[in-house]
Order: sequence, then C-alpha cells, then structure tokens
Amino acid sequence: MAEKILPRPKTGGGKDLPPVAELVKQTGDASRGGRVFYAEDKGNCGRCHRIRGKGSDVGPDLSAIGAKLGREGLLEAILSPSAAISHEYKVWILETRSAGFVTGYIVDDTPDGVTIKDANGKAIAFAKEDVPARTPSDVSLMPEGLVGTMTAGDLMDLVELLGQQKP
Repeated sequence: MAEKILPRPKTGGGKDLPPVAELVKQTGDASRGGRVFYAEDKGNCGRCHRIRGKGSDVGPDLSAIGAKLGREGLLEAILSPSAAISHEYKVWILETRSAGFVTGYIVDDTPDGVTIKDANGKAIAFAKEDVPARTPSDVSLMPEGLVGTMTAGDLMDLVELLGQQKP
C-alpha cells in the first residue's frame, strides 16, 4: 500500500530500487564508487561536492561524511536530499529587482547587501535595496532522483566510498 502512495525510486535502468533495509545489507566497491562520484553520466556528485580537495564547493565537503553518517544515513541523504539540510546550506529564494527570482544559499549577509551561491557555484551579490523579499525553501539544491542515473550497484559503490570518508 505504501508503494502506491510513495513509489520506490527507479534506477538508471528503470527498475525499482530495493528498499533501504535491503540496500543497507549490500556492499559496494569504493574504487568504483569514486568513478560514480565524478562521472557526469551517473550521480555527478563531484559537480557540487568535494572529497579530499577534488570536486567542487557548491555543497558540503564530504571528506569526513563516513564519520557522521552510517550506511543507512548515507542512503537516505542520497535518496532524499531535502530531508535534512544543514543550516549553512539552507536554500533561499531571493526576489530581486535586477534578476528576478534567484535561488541558492546565502554566503554573505551584511547591512549593505546579500550574496547568494547558486546551484552552479556562482556567487551573486545584490545590494540590499535590490532584494525586496527573501523566502526560505525546504528544498535542497541537491536534486531529487539522482539515483535514476545509476544502477543499484553504482549506488552501493558510492555508499561504500562515502562510508570510508573519515578524518
């Protein structure tokens, strides 16, 4: 019944992803996970995240994520990126006079202006008077459905890689 209301995510091949309880029992290969992390035709995680200085700084650095989250937590973070968003990566929707609506997270907020970093990692500065309104969003910059670019094996390889990232 739950699957009718909340269907399981699909993999890149269009197959239903097994439930998280089953996935947690599976293992992956961290070296293949590294290829998944940086592959443009897979999750493309490196477009927004870094591991040990490699990748981009749009989203959180994942160099120590394995010390913070277990396998189930890593799976949930990948499958439902908006479920838990760190306060420094809270997404805001700015209504601006010069550029319309701009979405991203605030990297600088002063009496003179606000700077937002968008999903492409571009920092955009606005004078205070150019921003008549700002609204917080409950949606992460990390898109939902990234698992749709991977196989279940790719996902578990990625989880294995991330689980090994410890200080």
